[in-house]
Amino acid sequence: MDTFRSKPHILIIGGGVTGLTTAWVMLEKGYQVTVISKQYASTEAAITSQISGTLWEWAPAVNGPHTDSLSPTDSQRWSLIAYERFEKIAKSQELSEKSGVSMRLANYFFRQPVVENPQSVANMNEIEKHVKDFRHDAAIIDEVGISKECGVVDCYQYSAPVISASRYMIWLTNYVKSLGTTLVERIIEGDLYYQELSLLREYGADVLVNCTGLAGHQLATDDTVYPQRHASLRVINDGSKFPRVTQAMSLTPEEGSNSFSIVPLDNDILLVGSLAEANQRNLNVTLENHSPLQKAYERIVEFYPELGAGEIDPNHPVEVGLLPYRKSSVRVERDKRFQNGDKLSRIIHNYGQGNAGFSLSFGCAEDVGSIIDEIVKEDNKLPPKISLFLILLANFLFNISFYIIIPTVTHYANSLGADNVFSGLVIGGNTLTSIVSIFFLNQIPLLRNRYIATLHLACASFLVGNILYALAARAQFLYLIFIGRLVNGLGFTGWFFVKRYCTDPRIVGVRKRTMCCSLLVVSQSLGMVIGPLIGGQLARVGDLGVIMNMNTIAGWVMACIWLAYWIAVVIFFKDIPKSASADKPAKRSIFKMFQKGSYGMLAITIAMSFIAFSVFFELGAWEANIPIFTAKEFGWNEWDSGNFIGLIGIGSIVIVVPMTIYSQKIQDRTTAVVGFGMALIGMILYLARLTTGGVGKPDYGVSWFLVCSGYNIASTITLSLMSKLFPDQLSDVCALIVQVSNYIGRLTGAVWGTSSEAVTDIGVASLELAFTIIGFSAIVIMWQRIHTVTG
Repeated sequence: MDTFRSKPHILIIGGGVTGLTTAWVMLEKGYQVTVISKQYASTEAAITSQISGTLWEWAPAVNGPHTDSLSPTDSQRWSLIAYERFEKIAKSQELSEKSGVSMRLANYFFRQPVVENPQSVANMNEIEKHVKDFRHDAAIIDEVGISKECGVVDCYQYSAPVISASRYMIWLTNYVKSLGTTLVERIIEGDLYYQELSLLREYGADVLVNCTGLAGHQLATDDTVYPQRHASLRVINDGSKFPRVTQAMSLTPEEGSNSFSIVPLDNDILLVGSLAEANQRNLNVTLENHSPLQKAYERIVEFYPELGAGEIDPNHPVEVGLLPYRKSSVRVERDKRFQNGDKLSRIIHNYGQGNAGFSLSFGCAEDVGSIIDEIVKEDNKLPPKISLFLILLANFLFNISFYIIIPTVTHYANSLGADNVFSGLVIGGNTLTSIVSIFFLNQIPLLRNRYIATLHLACASFLVGNILYALAARAQFLYLIFIGRLVNGLGFTGWFFVKRYCTDPRIVGVRKRTMCCSLLVVSQSLGMVIGPLIGGQLARVGDLGVIMNMNTIAGWVMACIWLAYWIAVVIFFKDIPKSASADKPAKRSIFKMFQKGSYGMLAITIAMSFIAFSVFFELGAWEANIPIFTAKEFGWNEWDSGNFIGLIGIGSIVIVVPMTIYSQKIQDRTTAVVGFGMALIGMILYLARLTTGGVGKPDYGVSWFLVCSGYNIASTITLSLMSKLFPDQLSDVCALIVQVSNYIGRLTGAVWGTSSEAVTDIGVASLELAFTIIGFSAIVIMWQRIHTVTG
């Protein structure tokens, strides 16, 4: 459902005013949104938000607190944001009629002069700064018709949003749906923390927002959540029994008593109340069977005598529901628990607004949005551009260094008395050094925590190794070309470090890792095709002497290039700051992941290891075999085979580059299956032509194009996928597993590709096809397990 998704995806649990307002704000921020709720607002069955408070109030409310404890700074800021949003809706006649939002004068009455209470004065002065049509005047008491016998002596008024809750919730549900929100009816039970990873994976989401209200007791294991039963009477306000009420009225509470309000809705109904009772869950409340509601109504009639002649709505006399309160405060924060030991939970909580759900809705949603923005920013972080470029350039040079000798190495080895198989060892032998040394090097803190030392080591190794390789002809010592490549192998450990750099959680966000790994593959592909191409061109130099000739010139050229690169690294590379190095997640044994319940991780590790191995086995085997096969079948020389490898490879980059560009939108598993699918077609075509004895140049070119493109595409995802699914503490281990698999694939592939004389071309191709089928099957079998975020 999210294979081609580029926007961060927010999964919201809860379809009330808090959840849907959060969805609205997230949509405005450009996020993709899915909401899960047991039910949504409708005319048939009301949800809690359809019976909650409908009069916008300054927070903390002048007629009583919204929750038992609420930060005045936060609540005031939140309520002001809602004021501005509702005012904007009310200004549009069309929106006002559809949504049930209007601006009305709201009057707040006091039994004590406001000026005698410093807190009341402070609240009033603050309110006056932010609202429209503010007026402080005791004359309002007589103007509105409030009974003086109830002890009211002071009043102020201002224009405030009044929301017809039921109409608004139905409109809001349809509105966010029209903006692109996916609404899902589903019941979620149990602590969200233990369902977080499965829910995020199921819906392809990046963040989960808990807006469930009372369900927070269960979904957030929050023992401070409790219900308050709110009941309000619905009085007909059509002007037939008493003058139509057009202004809202609210009386501040006396000590030990509830506040109450009279709110005119836009459907000839007065909402009168409300009676608030903590921890009462019985919703069978009527004026006849519940004496507290009768007494509350009597107090309201005493306050506003005109209601004494009023008629209770016979069709819907009482609005009653359970509103979500917390003993501490409204909860708007990121869950502090960790997933997999070191990844902070991606659950954000937004609940506990009590009777102030509408007044706080937009403000709380914007705070949630700010938290999400930080998560998304972290997910999208990248290292300095110049450093990333130098890392990619290093990877490019690694691959040129590996493949530049392919057109001439067989001739070089033969000239020193070796056979074709030895040339395969020379091509892939450097990985022997890499495999042995990488475990040791990764234990050195300077190399494990930062990258500049790794680049210095690579530059020095390639400089010395290439010189030794070139001097073998002068020394007439066969094994010196092998020794030179072994020294290069110390530099080839850089493959591991550049891969780790592109998935290092300290500098690369989770949504940028596939992109960085894809860029690595582009540089890898360029190196793989340009290396043989340059090698083929250099083979035409001819014999300039025992030191500089067609066999040795590649070594001298690469020594000079690495020296120039080394200078660039010294001048321009910006390493991870030492402070960030200290934050690197502690190393963690992957075997701890294979405890009970973690066998899925073991299966993923095995599958990704095989894919990483088979990709480079196939590429190495083909590139080592091409000069041998084409010389035998087509009579090509070193220059011809080098050009063939390079030019077809360049064509494959046309496929690889778009995959990199769209890595933000494409699932890693999709990339893998496309890559292996292309390679599978190429291998079947090649083997079919081999068995019929008719491999022509076009057939061979098409097969190499599909294999080269497919495996380069597939190689982009192994490390990025593991880094997303595994804890950050295992980033080193994941990179090590992938790189060792790559090394083994390169070595065995190069040897296998040069063994066609011993096992025949069909034998070589058959094993390659078998590995391709196994890799493709592994991806399909693991399809559900390897679902992760894009990018």
